[in-house]
Amino acid sequence: MIYRVIASALPMGLAAVSVAAFAVLAAWLRVVPPIAGFAVFGLALLGGGVASLVLGLASIFLPGAAEHVSRGAGMLAVVIGLGSLLLLGTLVRSASSVPAIHDITTETADPPLFSAAAMNPANRGRDLSYPHGPAETPRLQEEAYADLQPIELRAGPDDAYQEALNTASDLGWVVVESNSTTRTFEAEDETSVFRFVDDIVVRVRPGSVGSVIDVRSTSRTGVGDMGVNADRIRRFRSALSSR
Repeated sequence: MIYRVIASALPMGLAAVSVAAFAVLAAWLRVVPPIAGFAVFGLALLGGGVASLVLGLASIFLPGAAEHVSRGAGMLAVVIGLGSLLLLGTLVRSASSVPAIHDITTETADPPLFSAAAMNPANRGRDLSYPHGPAETPRLQEEAYADLQPIELRAGPDDAYQEALNTASDLGWVVVESNSTTRTFEAEDETSVFRFVDDIVVRVRPGSVGSVIDVRSTSRTGVGDMGVNADRIRRFRSALSSR
């Protein structure tokens, strides 16, 4: 009986990898919600990784196992198990390297406010006032993302507003509302793998030498964001500067 369990090491590892891949594909195709796909992906890597690694090692080192289980299959199961756990560990380490917050802005004292996003059915029941998350979000952000500051441009406010809109379009953001009078616009952007949709608001105001642009990016799902929102603001800042 035990040898039959050990012999399942490779099929179990392959099945886990297949489930993880299917979860990614299903989320990307919007067959399942992003959070569901992400959860299944993580559980498949963890459960399948541990099982295939342990059973694969048993098939190699357990006395008498070689008579019932192919050593090559056992070694492949170990490789699959280690690879699955290494990938999961990398994701966990990436998540733990940044604070568990998901509402990031260039101006924590006076952040841009959401209007269109608050009316979106996808945000029903969510309080989008700042911070959209733990009360200590401003402090945690300032400690982790000290480089995120208001963006200053020498261009006048109207020109800066148009450049900000053009930059958002270049980055693939979907602008859902814009107001040239208040020089604000809101947009949506989604992550590349599981396609989590995040909300963004950009505000342009006169500055001492031109204009000041503030950006706020917040996730609709989860507690932490693995640094995605901060990276989005950095990409916007870089793209806007390059224009």
